Amino acid sequence: MRTRPLIFLIILNLILVLFLVFWLRPNWQIGGDGFGYYSYFRSVAVDRDLNFSNEYQEFDRVYNTHQSGVITRLGKTANQFSVGPAILSAPFLLVTNFFVGGFFSDISQYNLSGYGTSYQLAVFLSALFYFLLGLSFLYLTLRKLVPSRSALWAVMFSWLASPLIFYVVYEPSMSHAFAFFGITGLLYFSLKLKENLSFKNIFICGLWLGLSMLCRWQNLYFILLPLVFIFWNKENWSLKIKSLLVLILGALIIFWPQMLVWQNLYGVPFVVPQGSSFFQIFQPHVRDFLFSSYHGLFFWHPAILLGVIGLILAVKKQAKLILAMVIILILEIWLNAGLVDWFGGSSFGARRMIESLPLIAIGWAYLFDYIATHKRKALKIISYLVFAILIFANLSLLVNVGRGVVPLENNLDWRVLWK
Repeated sequence: MRTRPLIFLIILNLILVLFLVFWLRPNWQIGGDGFGYYSYFRSVAVDRDLNFSNEYQEFDRVYNTHQSGVITRLGKTANQFSVGPAILSAPFLLVTNFFVGGFFSDISQYNLSGYGTSYQLAVFLSALFYFLLGLSFLYLTLRKLVPSRSALWAVMFSWLASPLIFYVVYEPSMSHAFAFFGITGLLYFSLKLKENLSFKNIFICGLWLGLSMLCRWQNLYFILLPLVFIFWNKENWSLKIKSLLVLILGALIIFWPQMLVWQNLYGVPFVVPQGSSFFQIFQPHVRDFLFSSYHGLFFWHPAILLGVIGLILAVKKQAKLILAMVIILILEIWLNAGLVDWFGGSSFGARRMIESLPLIAIGWAYLFDYIATHKRKALKIISYLVFAILIFANLSLLVNVGRGVVPLENNLDWRVLWK
């Protein structure tokens, strides 16, 4: 049965995540960027408003920062983070609230309710849930392109050899697991456009695009995934424009909560909440972003470079799709390299590229398929050995970061892991 590999995949990855959690015992304290994402839920559910002044005043007290002093032109405390993770986590948090007896029964490092251990666990469970759904969508997508075994290996590789593992195990309050889910859904339904370019399928793609943007508004450039099938065909331009409008309509239907929040905080429905000074797109640090020991994409996670190579090698098999993916990857690398903090703060590698992992996974899938069908046993042995080393290295990095042996604030020296 076709469902058996998928069920096996979900159960296996669930066991692996839970094993890592029980072994590493991560601290899920809601802080850093995760505080901003979570504060939407806490402000609405507890305070019944969208005023973040009390949340960020408490954040400043605990972490000795000055976030509460960032005021919008409307005189409100700014929140530069997206609302999507809070919305997706809400069912888990509300159920938790029901069982623990109300928001005012929990205890945490903050002098505010709603941040205690029970809610930290709820955030982790929600991130785990959407992470597993994302892996499922990714497997179903890859299964359309390669045999089951190659698809399974690529899915496993997509988190065991990438930054994603850290943001599921250690920092689930960040947006990455939720955004990963959104992009995998968008990729899955975008491939359906190749089979049936109907308004219904285009509208569904729009919904998934809106969800992806709701988790991280920067995911707008993933619109290229459905657009490549809408415009790269023999249909007349009138139909193409109608299809584009249907796609945008679907996206706006899901994205409207973010527009509502921005209108409330900044006075406009569309805004770059970090401010224009956050971007230096004409002076990007591309080389550092890719190869620096300070959170460089390929330096921290060389497996991603193999995925990019796999995409390029497979261009003849899926020309339209891979062309769109390569353009997305170039845009994402350029824009992220052009940020003031191109290194992503205290990041586990280039965390802002996690949303591109579903695209990279297609490259991995084709590589695994090529190796599996190759006649030379020596090539297979060497290749699988390299893949195993990459996974082991990433797991070792995860453990040593968690134990403080490898501080995220410093440059990475791989030699430390072998001492």
